[in-house]
Amino acid sequence: MVKTFVRWLSLLMCVVVIEQSLVLWSATGHAAFTTHFDSERAEQAKQTTNTADLFGDTGEFAGTDAQQIEAPPNRFMLGFLPSLPPGEMWMVWDVDMVSVLTLAGPTTVIALLTLASMTIDRRKRKRDKPSEETGSK
Repeated sequence: MVKTFVRWLSLLMCVVVIEQSLVLWSATGHAAFTTHFDSERAEQAKQTTNTADLFGDTGEFAGTDAQQIEAPPNRFMLGFLPSLPPGEMWMVWDVDMVSVLTLAGPTTVIALLTLASMTIDRRKRKRDKPSEETGSK
């Protein structure tokens, strides 16, 4: 009885963790890769916000109104995949490793193993249970 309760509780916690990671992913913008706030990039975005500033020396925008450039989002966005640069070694404690895959992946494996163990236990109990038709006790 206790074993069954612990297994059901484990499944419930797994579903909660998977659901929370998907909700956070949705709330932060459905990004493919995890991004973090970068103060250097924020300073660069403040300095150049229109096309006349970027391409002023070409003479292309001399007499026209310059178009404003929308800066890419510079905030935390939980991605579906981790965002480590290529060639960098992956470490468990690296902040770039946080993603839906690294949060929900291991939890999904735990949930599947728990379901498998519950199924195996149920089959064992059915097999070991004496049959009423044969009259054995």
